Amino acid sequence: MIKSSAFTFFLFSILCSSSLTGQINPEFVKRAVEDSIERTIIDSLKERVILTYFEKNYGRTVEIGKNAIQRAERINYHKQLFVLNSYLGNAFLAIEDTLQAKRTFSETLALAQKIKDTSALIINSIDLGNVYLQEENSKKAIELYEQTIPIAKKRLGNKNLTKAQREALGINLFVLNYNIAEIYLDEKNVRKGRKFVRDTREFYRDSLYPAYKAAYFYNEGRLLSLDNKPQEALQNYALSDSLGRAIGFTDLLIDVAETRIEEETKLKNYVGVVTLLKDVDSLKSEKYKTDRIVAVETATARFKLDQYERDLKTQELQNEIDQQIAREETTKKWIIIAFCILLAAASILLVSYVRRKKLLKNLKVKNKQYAAEKEKTEALSKAKTILFSNIAHELRTPAYGIVGISNAIERPEEKDNLQDNIKTLQYSAKYLRSLINNILLFNKVDHMEDYDLDDFEFSIREVVKNAVESSKHLNQLAPSTYKIEINEAIPEKIRGDEVKLSQILMNLISNATKFTTGGVISISVLLNEKDDTNTSVTFIVKDSGKGIEEDIIPDLFNEFSDLSTLHTTKGYGLGLPIVKKLLDAHKAKIEISSKVNEGTEIRFTLIYKTVAIVPDSKENTATTVKTIEKPFVSKKFLVVDDNKINLLVTQKTITNLGGSVVLSDSGKEAIRQAKENDFDLIFMDINMPEMDGFKTSEEIRTFDKEIPIVALTAVDLHTISERNTEGLLDDFLIKPYRIEEFVSTVLKYLPITIQ
Repeated sequence: MIKSSAFTFFLFSILCSSSLTGQINPEFVKRAVEDSIERTIIDSLKERVILTYFEKNYGRTVEIGKNAIQRAERINYHKQLFVLNSYLGNAFLAIEDTLQAKRTFSETLALAQKIKDTSALIINSIDLGNVYLQEENSKKAIELYEQTIPIAKKRLGNKNLTKAQREALGINLFVLNYNIAEIYLDEKNVRKGRKFVRDTREFYRDSLYPAYKAAYFYNEGRLLSLDNKPQEALQNYALSDSLGRAIGFTDLLIDVAETRIEEETKLKNYVGVVTLLKDVDSLKSEKYKTDRIVAVETATARFKLDQYERDLKTQELQNEIDQQIAREETTKKWIIIAFCILLAAASILLVSYVRRKKLLKNLKVKNKQYAAEKEKTEALSKAKTILFSNIAHELRTPAYGIVGISNAIERPEEKDNLQDNIKTLQYSAKYLRSLINNILLFNKVDHMEDYDLDDFEFSIREVVKNAVESSKHLNQLAPSTYKIEINEAIPEKIRGDEVKLSQILMNLISNATKFTTGGVISISVLLNEKDDTNTSVTFIVKDSGKGIEEDIIPDLFNEFSDLSTLHTTKGYGLGLPIVKKLLDAHKAKIEISSKVNEGTEIRFTLIYKTVAIVPDSKENTATTVKTIEKPFVSKKFLVVDDNKINLLVTQKTITNLGGSVVLSDSGKEAIRQAKENDFDLIFMDINMPEMDGFKTSEEIRTFDKEIPIVALTAVDLHTISERNTEGLLDDFLIKPYRIEEFVSTVLKYLPITIQ
């Protein structure tokens, strides 16, 4: 950031240089001053982007980042553009928005190519390739990597590079060649795979991160397996397994163990196969523990709050009624007393009668209010029960598959069906993850009016194709035929919200797939109107499935509807309510026509902005080498949590990263441990009996104001921020978290060396 003194010198330099030419150009001086001020603002915004990113406030990161990027683009401030786009793209990846991440990295890559910034071009090519690999487009991924390799090699030949720059380029070339080798090995293309494994070996260094080394030996083993050299392959798998276990690289360990099973089977080492099967089951169980149904709690939180408020209001009304009844009884007593005193209190009796009549009238009104509130509470309770039933129904299917197949794998008679069982297990896990994402989206779109629709160029044809491919696996026993018909007059590119259209089509096509057995599912896209401004498009999803009864159709879009009368084991779930809310955001309507045993047709019309037709850009997708941060060597942590399972999970996470742990299951015990030991960082749970996390942190701050305290909790971030007004907690980490989030949070406070 330019300080005031530096800015004064900058302005003085401009005036001096202008005076040497014999004249001062006022417009030049004005533009220079304005650009300098704008750069100062952009520098400040960049710091806020970095701060919000590491605070996990990705919404604010995107909001501030877009503003800063627009400012930087206006004055061609390329230095900060690359930094801002990097944080923006990674913020989208953190919230699993690969479409936005791809768009951001693509624009940054185009800028690097335009201004010929080789370093930025290489790094952004790898980043973009990582996003592309996640979309499983290996062909375009290879094209991008192969275009980047000669550029990196040419730069490596520059004699003016520093040692650090050479090492960074070596790692980039290692990753590029490794990714290509991995793709070809997955395709069992031995000839091409061997070439890039050999090229990867050229850039292998002892200084590589252990995760890279472990992945490298895994690829070497796969190549030897394809060359029918099982003994040599097993040696490389053993090296990969050893390095992977040292850093807790669970995903790679599962891949290594499953590949070793194939080699041990070839060598007829069935004892080893059984041991490896148990190891795979243990590793997968550990992986799936973090994917429990925590999302259900998020989806239902607002119902608990609504019911609490209604119960509170009902109780207040009941208390008021009780008080009025008590006053009525008192009035009756005074009437009796007045009557007994020689009938002299006739006037008092009259007044009391009038008061009693008014009281009874008010009581009737309050009773009606109480009955109305009670009815609302009962309706809410019933709606909540139906919603929970829908969610539970959908979650049981994949959960049953995971448990059943896991048990089957352990049986010796199932060894011949191992691959099929593993594929089924993987499908169940993916299905479960998809359901959880739908539940989270349902929680978000309940307030869809708070969100603006995106306005980016995209291809309708690509969105439709991806939605169909994502839905085909839902009915593998009796798959249907898919027909895609898109009007040729529809432009290649339009402007609008690609993400929401993808979600709408995926839900509709998935439902059609589940309820159609061996039939035909057609997706039609028709052009209604098109001018220089807008393009009106109608989407039609039609199936030949079992159909829907006419009287049930209105309830399909209500997440609280009880559709048990359908007598179906598949269930409609939350997909159609989500579709309805997404179309409401577009101010569009959905139309359904259906006949029982003949099929269903769903159509809706959306209006997009018209753009000029441009050639398809060469984009690629691909998965990269999975990496993980290095161990917390020589670091000591205090973990405070009243839940034993949470303590064990956090302990295992830290020890796998090389750190040492002291566990405490209460606030008082944590205070004692903090006084008697020197810790580098404290992980603090919030909701604990007797003494919660804030009270415990307040006591610790009385004798240690410097130690970092990080909230490790399932309490929502907004609640924690509201209560942390005195700055007792340095940071927050919300469960469940990814290991990358865990490590990056610690790295903000401890000088950990990446080995």
